[in-house]
Amino acid sequence: MPNSLVRGYLIILRLLLRTLRRLAGAFEPLAERIVGERGPRRDVQERCCIDLPPHIRARPDPYIYSQEWLRQRGLAYVWDNPDFRLLAVPGGAPADHHDLKPDTDYDVEVTVHNGSLMGAINTEVRLEVLNFGAGTAVVADLGVRHVDVPGAGSSKAVFRWRTPPEGGHRCLRATLQHHDDANPLNNVGQHNTDVARPASPTRKLRFLVGNHGTAPKAYRFEMDAYQLPKQPQCAATFEERGSEAHLRRLQKANDPAAFPVPPYLQARLTRDRVALEPGQEVEVALEMNPPPRGTGRHAVNVHVLDGTRLVGGVTAYVLEEGK
Repeated sequence: MPNSLVRGYLIILRLLLRTLRRLAGAFEPLAERIVGERGPRRDVQERCCIDLPPHIRARPDPYIYSQEWLRQRGLAYVWDNPDFRLLAVPGGAPADHHDLKPDTDYDVEVTVHNGSLMGAINTEVRLEVLNFGAGTAVVADLGVRHVDVPGAGSSKAVFRWRTPPEGGHRCLRATLQHHDDANPLNNVGQHNTDVARPASPTRKLRFLVGNHGTAPKAYRFEMDAYQLPKQPQCAATFEERGSEAHLRRLQKANDPAAFPVPPYLQARLTRDRVALEPGQEVEVALEMNPPPRGTGRHAVNVHVLDGTRLVGGVTAYVLEEGK
């Protein structure tokens, strides 16, 4: 008897489900009219979706010239960031960021790119001013701007900055934020500036190295003479840009080992390594000899690392004697 009852209930449930499916199919045209649906029917749409792997969808990728991301990909980099421009106020004429006036307003223009075909709508851009060096403290927060970055395009965020009255070097750091970012590892870029002050009596470039974490740190230094190429290698198509073959070409052309500091500069640091307690900052100096006449301006990049993690760095320039 109990088995018969169970079978009876199962038959009734099957009939009810079949009836509900028929009712849903009958009312589907009416539902489409109510919501204003047009175009292909649902069965056609489902077939289109099945053609794509279920875990793949388009996501925006806002990015900036990021020293950390370039290092992770095996590419040389500079701290003179090409995605930053300083503009005179008023007028908007480009300003030399190595010869800024103290206590003066400038507009800082930050270029944000998009490595995806999906637009990066409402991308947040934050700009901070830090002491010159690596791992140093933030001395001013210039706020946040929001920009819409088109797919495979770029947009600019503009901030007003008043230079310090005492002059000296400063670092500008831009940080991007997007709620659906496909690659958040390329969202931080640093740029060096130099506010005019009396000339130094020595050929030393002085910078700070700091530890603003919660544990002691032991930093080491690397140096190279890499400079941005006059004609960067660009991919012919958007698809090629993300290919492994293109990355290999970039790595070959921008291998840090291919840009050693010329021996005649005799570039040397006052410290080989730095051990810092939390909250501590120390000064390090880079000293260089002038290059031979006719060789032009030379760049030396100093990179500060905590193990394999990039903490920060500076790009220094040295001119020929008498220039």
